[in-house]
Amino acid sequence: MLQTEPSIMLPAQPNRSLMDGVRCLQILSTNPGPLGARELARRLNMETTRAHRLLKTLAHMGMARQNRNAKYMPGPAMHVLAAQSLYSSGLIGNTTKPLLELHRKVNLITAFGMLWERNVYYLYHLMPGMSAEDAVGRLRLQPATQSGIGMMLLSKRSDEKAREFFDGVNEIPGYLGGVEMVIEDLHRIRKAGHAFVKVNSDTAEVSLSAMSSNNLYMGVAVAGSFDESRIPELKSAIDEALEKMFPEAP
Repeated sequence: MLQTEPSIMLPAQPNRSLMDGVRCLQILSTNPGPLGARELARRLNMETTRAHRLLKTLAHMGMARQNRNAKYMPGPAMHVLAAQSLYSSGLIGNTTKPLLELHRKVNLITAFGMLWERNVYYLYHLMPGMSAEDAVGRLRLQPATQSGIGMMLLSKRSDEKAREFFDGVNEIPGYLGGVEMVIEDLHRIRKAGHAFVKVNSDTAEVSLSAMSSNNLYMGVAVAGSFDESRIPELKSAIDEALEKMFPEAP
């Protein structure tokens, strides 16, 4: 039986202001530099006055702050909230040691990430020759269909939910044939119990990813240049790391 990610439906009367505020925070946290209200409004497809009001509210809460040019960037409260979340969830404390052990065992790129809004966000991405300290938060995001972790996590959604995931998307990265081609690959991933995909990267050719049945929101991958003959060995190493990272369901 397919173990799927729990489905959470949009309420009949969603709080649009809250949703827009979270979208503002997302853009502020991923943008390489400060943003003005006009640019934020353009990216969120909303009126400049509304974007300005949202930013002022977030700044009042400490979630955003203004620089000397009156542009906005993440504020201290956002950093505190992120640290509190990572600490209370145990994500950093419970995962960094098993991931480092996995990296040393396979000598390949080792990654740990989660899926949000059609992209994979990496909490940990360690390359050979890199210090473990530099692996945390090193990469921002990658399209889900060009990531082993992304495809692994998508495979835990039903076909219907996968179609909804790409609703309104004209071009799916890596899948010129559209969403039905993605679903065909998701079927293969479900059957295999892992995702082995080609990746669009200067540092890796393929990625092998798996996830724990105790956590359907996050995945672990190793990436580099290797062929399918190494899958059993690498999958075993990933599973060993996952058992240490998620010994029980949250």
